[in-house]
Amino acid sequence: MLKIIAALLMLIDHIGMVFFEEQLILRIIGRLSMPLFAYCIANGFYKTRSIKRYLMRMSAFAVISQVPFWIMMYVTDQNNFNFIHFNIGFTFLGALLTLYLYKQIKENTCFSKVLNGLLMIGILVGSTLMRFDYGAYAILIVIVFYEFYILQKNVSLTLMMFVLVTGILFVMGRSSQFVIQLFAIPALYIIVSVQDKPIKQFKYFFYIFYPAHMLVLSIIKWLQ
Repeated sequence: MLKIIAALLMLIDHIGMVFFEEQLILRIIGRLSMPLFAYCIANGFYKTRSIKRYLMRMSAFAVISQVPFWIMMYVTDQNNFNFIHFNIGFTFLGALLTLYLYKQIKENTCFSKVLNGLLMIGILVGSTLMRFDYGAYAILIVIVFYEFYILQKNVSLTLMMFVLVTGILFVMGRSSQFVIQLFAIPALYIIVSVQDKPIKQFKYFFYIFYPAHMLVLSIIKWLQ
């Protein structure tokens, strides 16, 4: 259910980005979508019986979604289009790899902890330099949900860490992104309030919806 809510919020966000750039309210509403997806990724990692299959599925999803993502970015703003900009699938692939390393750090020897820690830092830095959508911010939010909400079941601490990670945007000098991203924080209320019961028929809903909706929006924009 949360994935469906997140997908609808993302659709509102992208409609605002592609067609109504001046309507900031649509982008504000859309800020709620990424944290919902981040929670779903963390929960999926926690529950999966095969991290290898999960990584393969996310890799295929990221690659398939990239061309529709580029097309949508191009029709939205041709002047600022850049091929070095990758869709959220690559971000969440990085998040899954980071969670795997994080889990190993908690379980393995001191030497492994140092090595895995360096690899985690590499993923965080790489996701920013390669302009993965939301970059290191989204990956850190996934870790926050995994550690503090799913493992520790501490809503207050999750909220504190959510706010802290969002504040990193301000520290990094992205004050404009920080202000609008503050509207993502109420997503935690949705996660706490909505019983996330899996709907079998919608198991692969987002894998299809994400690239498809970008293509549809791009075609409509192009026809205009």
